[in-house]
Amino acid sequence: MAVELSFVTSTEARKNFRNILDSVFARQTDYIIERNGVEVAAVIPVEEYKEVKEELQAFRAAMLADEMYEAYKAGAVAGSTLEELEAEFA
Repeated sequence: MAVELSFVTSTEARKNFRNILDSVFARQTDYIIERNGVEVAAVIPVEEYKEVKEELQAFRAAMLADEMYEAYKAGAVAGSTLEELEAEFA
């Protein structure tokens, strides 16, 4: 059975939170929550989140490293030590 993907606004999510949780728990629907037209969160079963948590953490670390490198290349952090960069982006 395929899981449906639904998009809801934060207002709709707030009004229908119980139904959203029930649907996710039953593995019928995953949700993307939008605020002001911007996707800000996903609601998926916790078991699935736990399965991908390590990969997600690795992805986030890679994205942070890329941000730090781009800031360094742009000269925004010239002369900064690695410790200062890590603190700035933590």
